[in-house]
Amino acid sequence: MAQKSQNRRKRKTFHLDKDLDILDDFRHDVSGARLIIARAQGDQTRFVVAWVAAWQKTIFTYNLRKDRREAEKIFRKLRKNPPPVTPSLQRDWQQNKVYAWEEAILDKRGTNLTTEQMERVVRRISKDFNIAAPDFGYKKPRSNQQTIGTYDTEEHQILMNYKKLNYLIHELAHAIDMKVNGNKWAGHGPGFVRTLIHLADKYQYWHCPDELEKEARKVGIQIASDKKAPKP
Repeated sequence: MAQKSQNRRKRKTFHLDKDLDILDDFRHDVSGARLIIARAQGDQTRFVVAWVAAWQKTIFTYNLRKDRREAEKIFRKLRKNPPPVTPSLQRDWQQNKVYAWEEAILDKRGTNLTTEQMERVVRRISKDFNIAAPDFGYKKPRSNQQTIGTYDTEEHQILMNYKKLNYLIHELAHAIDMKVNGNKWAGHGPGFVRTLIHLADKYQYWHCPDELEKEARKVGIQIASDKKAPKP
């Protein structure tokens, strides 16, 4: 049995640009994942349907059909539901771009808060968006500590190491993106960025949301449509 397993032929992979002719596609707004239906190049009898991460060029997991109508039926069915939660779709592919954009644009003017003020901000914004307020904690950073703050999804808890309002809003954007948008994919994906811009507009009134979006798109950050902005 072991020998048989070793000799089993590996499933073919497809390169998006080299191996496939895209017939139709659909982009999931919150995750940025793309659902495609494509024909294998040089073969009129192989049709591929797959969810593809925004960063992905090679497809390993897919539905393969010889009949186009069957493939289209699968495509329509998959489109009705959110993408699967897989390591590929959970990869935080635009995290570094988002951090750099925040540092250059959002973090230029940071308002320092007291611990009590941060707790009130958490309660107020959570109430505005009709979610349970995350547990909150502040811990003074160690020397040269890089972590600014974290949002623990399982514990629904925010732990801050610095007291700037924009840092706190970043973590609240994670909580709202996950609780309101239902984001289970990349932590800094399109849904998160749209949520962060919306919070900056509402609670950091000196920011212009159109300018924030313009600067984000300029550096290649994907943003969910404004319709996906969580409304308080």
